[in-house]
Amino acid sequence: MSLSQAYRRTIASFHAVQAEREQRLRFAILEARNYGADFSLSETERGFAKEAQELDKWAVTNAHVSVDEANKASSKREKRAKRADDSFFAGAAYMDSAKSISHGQSVPGISSVQETSTSTSTPAPSTQETASSDDYLGLGTSFR
Repeated sequence: MSLSQAYRRTIASFHAVQAEREQRLRFAILEARNYGADFSLSETERGFAKEAQELDKWAVTNAHVSVDEANKASSKREKRAKRADDSFFAGAAYMDSAKSISHGQSVPGISSVQETSTSTSTPAPSTQETASSDDYLGLGTSFR
């Protein structure tokens, strides 16, 4: 028998043993509950309970309110405004910007930022520089 066949056979027998163990465990739990056994919380449920207690402590000490009151207040806030620009150009503007940077050409808005950084006073950036929807990751400014 080759080593790969032995490995596959061993893995298959391991999975069979684990499945049988899981099946026996499930039936044992069902049988115990049928006879009236009452199991305590699982480790995950205990962790969630501890976390809820700690969050309640922090909520009371920081804001003198409970977590339930804080959740009610946060749900009353206004909903987040959805993005108004729903147009999709498959990244064409982004790729044009990346190509022009890789070929050493200047991108509109970057040269004006370099000029203002050398002056003593820094004026507020224009809306064109701050709202550059072409460069989501900020790669254009990292090549300066």
